[in-house]
Amino acid sequence: METLNIEQKFRKYFEPHELVSALHYKEFKDKLEVYDLFSDKLKAVIVYLRESIGLSFTVNTWHKQGQFQYRGYRDKTCSIGAHHSLHKTGEALDFDIRGFEAEQGRKLIVEKIGNLPYPIRIENSVNWIHLDVAKFEGTHKIKFFNAK
Repeated sequence: METLNIEQKFRKYFEPHELVSALHYKEFKDKLEVYDLFSDKLKAVIVYLRESIGLSFTVNTWHKQGQFQYRGYRDKTCSIGAHHSLHKTGEALDFDIRGFEAEQGRKLIVEKIGNLPYPIRIENSVNWIHLDVAKFEGTHKIKFFNAK
């Protein structure tokens, strides 16, 4: 996938407010700068999966009175999650796949790894999908892990 094409598609699939907390969103004068918080690898993986699966992904829902606001980028001062969370470097997203429970969504992702552009890690045993592009040893395209 071409980088510009990936960027355009990532912007098409997610509005800026879906990707950051309410407080962090207010800090941006140019809301499009939110997209720059995420790594090119993560964008490529998310676009590939979104198009392969053909269903929408939901990250944050605070903007429509929902309960989620820390599932995308987390600024350095955010106390949610691990101290060195990949959410703070733009290399992780938590999301739901429309119409699927989390475990079903993880299985769906496994079915679609054929041309996955980068290896990914997926967290087990949570009721959302945590996906990141952290490096790991081995030749597999997906590594499952349990958070401590």
